[in-house]
Amino acid sequence: MMAAKAIVFDLDGTLYEARHLPFYLIAGDPFHMRTLASERRSRKKLQGMYFPSAEACYDELFKVMADSQPTEIEKARKWFWQNYMPLMVKVLGKHFTLRPHAKELLEALRAKGIRTAVLSDYGMAREKLEAIGCSPDWFDEVLESPAIGGLKPCKETFLNACKALGVEPGEALMVGDKVSTDGGALEAGMRFVHILKKEKLRDKGGVSCNEMLWDEFVSLPLERLLEL
Repeated sequence: MMAAKAIVFDLDGTLYEARHLPFYLIAGDPFHMRTLASERRSRKKLQGMYFPSAEACYDELFKVMADSQPTEIEKARKWFWQNYMPLMVKVLGKHFTLRPHAKELLEALRAKGIRTAVLSDYGMAREKLEAIGCSPDWFDEVLESPAIGGLKPCKETFLNACKALGVEPGEALMVGDKVSTDGGALEAGMRFVHILKKEKLRDKGGVSCNEMLWDEFVSLPLERLLEL
């Protein structure tokens, strides 16, 4: 299955185990708990929608947030960039680390000549990578979906990620922890690997590459990726 010229990695929940992240975000800024909930609801409404630019995507996000609270659009924008994103970077640096074997995996992929990218639905992707102990330089591209089409599972976003890596969709593999969003890569003609979470691994007692295999994608731990 591997034989890919490029691999695109989701960030949150894929390169690090994101369990308890919402709890830490709320604990870090309890006075904005309502705003945080509004952002998460509003984000879901935008999933899969195409936007021609990051500015257009964020403008719509903050508009939906403002309508749902209600509040002013500029207040939602200010909270997102001055409170929420810096808080997320801080929380990641304090409570989360890069998945075991991820660095070795990326080094092995580079040695094989396979290009790699990170594709995050959130801003400050480079800062978040550094916070979990992952250098942005370990990837050929660090991409944020609002800037290349819209939030996953927007088809154009995956196509533009492939374009940034200089490969055709059929030559690329998407690696992520959410079938509902990262799995949208299948619509773009990419292949998809679903990364299992720790609790799933415990439930399964470990998995083989052929276990939990669907027609179009496989679920397994990140460190088993090279076995495909």
